[in-house]
Amino acid sequence: MARRARVTLALICGALRISTTSGQCVASATGPLFSIVNRTSSGACTVSATTGCVSSRSTQYQNRDGCFVCIHRQTTLTSRLFSLESTNTEGNCLDRVVVPTLGTFCGNIGPIGAVAGGAILQWYTDHSVITSGWTICEMGGCTRNNSGPAFSIMHSIPSSVACASAASDTCIGTANQIAGSGVTQTNDYGNNEYCAICVHRTTSLDVRVFDVEPGRNTSSLICDFDALSIGSTRYCDNTALPNGT
Repeated sequence: MARRARVTLALICGALRISTTSGQCVASATGPLFSIVNRTSSGACTVSATTGCVSSRSTQYQNRDGCFVCIHRQTTLTSRLFSLESTNTEGNCLDRVVVPTLGTFCGNIGPIGAVAGGAILQWYTDHSVITSGWTICEMGGCTRNNSGPAFSIMHSIPSSVACASAASDTCIGTANQIAGSGVTQTNDYGNNEYCAICVHRTTSLDVRVFDVEPGRNTSSLICDFDALSIGSTRYCDNTALPNGT
């Protein structure tokens, strides 16, 4: 009798070790998007029955936390909350989320992008600093539409505060920049704000105001503090965002 191959993925961090076999994550077009394949403890990683999002914990994550999360179908992920211990002096992530095709994430940079069905998200922490953690969701809700507004706000944290639109949705931006019928310079945007914006049709951007905290911009950290992401490109500082289609 031929032996069946067993493929094991393992996360090792100090005394932490969790593993899963490839057969425990199966692509499926129906049912929940996320399921927890394995975890270090009962509190590590939760899936919300209300939003369908997956989180590191319902409260602040703990040292030596870890889990594997199965992503059952092809989708586009977005990070609604992401605050982890950052890199060490060599630029390596200490507490981290690893997503196939999207990469390794820590600090305030969370995964945003497309993943295949059957992919496994990996999460683990070391033994030192803990912060508020992460919540990752399906992007959803963005469809092509050649009539109507060019932009719509899909998600916003805090709700109705982080981003706003004006002038029949021909302008979009952080809420502090939008007033009346267009874009105006008002107060600074706040800490821990997030929004996802759908661009419904091919359009040409006219950048009227762009002033975002610069990042460290090392080889592995691009706009790692505050950033605007368009596709797979992150923009920050006050000169990085180009006009154009």
